[in-house]
Amino acid sequence: MQLFDFIEYKIFLKETIKNQQSVRGLKGQLALAAGCKVSYLSQVLSSHVHLTPEHALGLAVFWQFDEIQTKYFLNLVHLGRAGSLNLKKYHQQELKKLKEKFQNLSKKFKKDHINDHAGQVQYYSHWAYAAIHLYLTIPQLHSIDEIANKFQLPLNQVSTVLRNLEEMGYVKNEGKKWEVTKSNIHLPDSSPLHAINLLNWRNKAVQSAQLKSPTSIHYTAIHSLSKNDLQKIREMLVEIIEKSRKVVSKSPEEELTCVNIDFFIP
Repeated sequence: MQLFDFIEYKIFLKETIKNQQSVRGLKGQLALAAGCKVSYLSQVLSSHVHLTPEHALGLAVFWQFDEIQTKYFLNLVHLGRAGSLNLKKYHQQELKKLKEKFQNLSKKFKKDHINDHAGQVQYYSHWAYAAIHLYLTIPQLHSIDEIANKFQLPLNQVSTVLRNLEEMGYVKNEGKKWEVTKSNIHLPDSSPLHAINLLNWRNKAVQSAQLKSPTSIHYTAIHSLSKNDLQKIREMLVEIIEKSRKVVSKSPEEELTCVNIDFFIP
């Protein structure tokens, strides 16, 4: 179920609640995020009563929507509340534009998937797989010894990782050196391996922080702030991510880096 498949926000709400029936107190959480009572939310779901834009923004923050998703959901609510045909047409056009923009971005950043489940589990079981895989995109002589020295890993572990990556079709052996054949790999947020991948790289971030390298940035802060400002910061971070991806896409491969960004409500 995807937000952009809906043209009525109430149906989206009902489907979201239906698909998360196992979540205890979900309606209460949604009402709290929206800034309304549970009874009001129930009226929205079963009568002519509508969410306000303020309610909608609170839910968008709760669901951690990005900028396009937030605008789409707000326009869905505006469409539901619209009292004239012209206003309805306006928001329908806005929804169409946002959906097209989302689809264009999805195509632009589309990456290869590891098709078999066993391959996915193997690839995301340890940070070394992604690290070695992407390291091979840097044009230089990549021998097993050189890779092992770079990542301070045992030779037998590096050899195993390379063999497995070769079986997946992502690297190849050229005599005494290894080369990458496919570099773009995508793991959907919905995958159960997503949390494992995050954990692997957060652990590497902790190790990096202990080394106190002047080229690294390690920042953690806990804030209390308004819901509106929370959304502003989220949009800023999304913008930074998008800008960094544009820079990386045009940048020649010279150094391997890792970016970890977490912004959430504890």
